[in-house]
Amino acid sequence: MTAAVTKYLAARRPGRARTHARQFLILGLLLLSAALALGAPASLQLAQRYEAVPNLARLIGDVLAMGAAYCMLVLSTMAPGRDPHPQRRITGHAAVFLVGALAMAFLLDLANTAPTAAFVATYGDDLLIDLYLAIYAGYLSWGMVTFHRLGRRYFHAPSTTIIARAGFRITQLGLCFGYLWLLTRAIDVLAQHTGWPIGTPSIGATVLPLLCTWLVALGVTFPEWMPSLLRSRTVWHLLRPVAHLRVIVALALITLLWRPLVRAFPEVVVDVSTCGGAAMLYRRVIEIRDVQLRLVPYIHPDAQLLAANRSRREPTDEHSLALFEAAALATGLDAFQARREHPYTDGPVVDYVDHDRILATPFDEARHLAAVGVAFRCSRTVRFVRRRLRPRPGPSARLATCRY
Repeated sequence: MTAAVTKYLAARRPGRARTHARQFLILGLLLLSAALALGAPASLQLAQRYEAVPNLARLIGDVLAMGAAYCMLVLSTMAPGRDPHPQRRITGHAAVFLVGALAMAFLLDLANTAPTAAFVATYGDDLLIDLYLAIYAGYLSWGMVTFHRLGRRYFHAPSTTIIARAGFRITQLGLCFGYLWLLTRAIDVLAQHTGWPIGTPSIGATVLPLLCTWLVALGVTFPEWMPSLLRSRTVWHLLRPVAHLRVIVALALITLLWRPLVRAFPEVVVDVSTCGGAAMLYRRVIEIRDVQLRLVPYIHPDAQLLAANRSRREPTDEHSLALFEAAALATGLDAFQARREHPYTDGPVVDYVDHDRILATPFDEARHLAAVGVAFRCSRTVRFVRRRLRPRPGPSARLATCRY
């Protein structure tokens, strides 16, 4: 509830656009807080005295939680680049939500249950209740997984700041605890049917939802209160080790791409006797860009197109510019080793200097090149493109002296 109020007050500040996505986020937080309030043991015990239908308060709380999941689905549908006309998809989500809520009410009424606070432990062996729980857990999982996948596009959006990315990561961590809570409920139901001693500790039924809700609320409100804290000198000094660790991780990831490139072009390496972590990171960004410009005549014109067609068979996180850059670099290195240039091509060429996924700061560019390095080393698409386009040196071809 506090998170919803915080986001509402932030939306009313001058200069803040009142978007539909922000309104659905606030509505989802309100529905989630109401569902948690109704699902509390004290609320269920109080409702047993007054409810006309047994376990009606539980049904209302579960439907409200599904309403929060529906708001997550709407947020994911409204994300930039997802669907130019999201209204039809949003209507479909609403229809699925209504059908699921009506089916849960019908199953609960058909099961003829008695009022109880230990609902899963008491009726976990009833097939009708199992269907009720399957609809509830399935819809929540669908909403959380869809919202979790939103981060892959959100992290690469040009307008996403470092603070916003950190808040979204905290929210995703909270959703992971939600997945664990749903898993413990499923294990309890399975134990009721099989009789195996595989029940989960009772503390998981309270600790996991608590961690989920606290982290989600903290992550959602993180961009609102963190900038004011960063203005404090004490907090800034406390966060310096985190910033240093961030540079170390980025430096380790970017080395995956930097090492094979400088082996091919050792002359681009700047010999600096003393260099800090941040300066070394920025230096390696410049050296990678220098090598990319030198490899332009060797890049195969069909590398990006072949990578785009092949990546449809892989997870959606490889549908990015990092994958295409990695494929172009791989074919360029292979062609450089065989001294096979492609100077006259009409194919697409990656713009290494200016594109909409790299912001102005060197660290943002290093983060992008780290993704290129991971794709360069680990992507099946890049390996496929290299096999298809690897040049075969002829008898007169002069091999390069470098090895990578």
